[in-house]
Amino acid sequence: MKRIVFIFLILSVILSPLAGIHESMAKSGEKVLYKGVTTASYLNVRSSPSLKSRKTGILRKGSIVEVVHTGSWLRINYRHGDGYVFGRYVKRLSSTHSPAGIRLNEPVIGQYPELARGCEVTSLAMLIRSSGKYADKMTLARQIPKVPYYSGGYYGNPNDGFVGNIYTFRKAGYAVYHGPVFHLARRFLGTRAVDLSGKSWSSVESQIRKSRPVWVIVTSKYRYIPKSTWATWRTRRGTIKITMHEHSVLVTGFDSHYVYINDPIDKAKNKKLNKSHFISGWQEFGSQAISYN
Repeated sequence: MKRIVFIFLILSVILSPLAGIHESMAKSGEKVLYKGVTTASYLNVRSSPSLKSRKTGILRKGSIVEVVHTGSWLRINYRHGDGYVFGRYVKRLSSTHSPAGIRLNEPVIGQYPELARGCEVTSLAMLIRSSGKYADKMTLARQIPKVPYYSGGYYGNPNDGFVGNIYTFRKAGYAVYHGPVFHLARRFLGTRAVDLSGKSWSSVESQIRKSRPVWVIVTSKYRYIPKSTWATWRTRRGTIKITMHEHSVLVTGFDSHYVYINDPIDKAKNKKLNKSHFISGWQEFGSQAISYN
């Protein structure tokens, strides 16, 4: 009997580190219970649920956090692991879920008056804030790569950077596509950023089901537009088709018949649009989409 107990104790010592590894893996894959918004001017993120524990970061007021464990201290997804914040300073955000669809409660930011053509970076700012990070639309506007509208007989290519002037309609400008936007998103989101461009609409809905909104480019009519509204531009990388009926929004929900968006043009939250029309307009631009994990 003593021999059995002795063997059991040895196995316990050997396996205990493995148990710790298993527990860590479980934590990293925990389900998000809900999203919250911070209400304190600055909120410390700590390594454990105690005021005496080490500070690992600071969240500004209005930051969106993903809560994975509740209590007086909340455990949240933070950077590449987790962290703890005092629950008193986090307000739960509601979202509407039904068997037919979902509407998320995400921050909405307007592009005007500072960014006449800044729908792409403003929608990106909304996406980044949804993840729990902070991004200012003007900072993103400065950091997005720029290319001339027209120079040396060539138009700028939106796959290289923002074409022309992003700030005012008094100067020539166009837009920027998902490539440069995704690279900018990775500065803030790191490996969490995911480029869904070229995938089916179901990939967008899959992100929404995980409470992750999606940045997209769609026609400014939110529907299919005729080919007569498109032009061919000669760029240094070859010819591309463009239309001035271009827009970027944050997709925040869907159901059987409608898509819901946060629109930087009018700061509309969960604007309801015809689903089939919207998807057609999105597909015209090559199904460009960015989200995060």
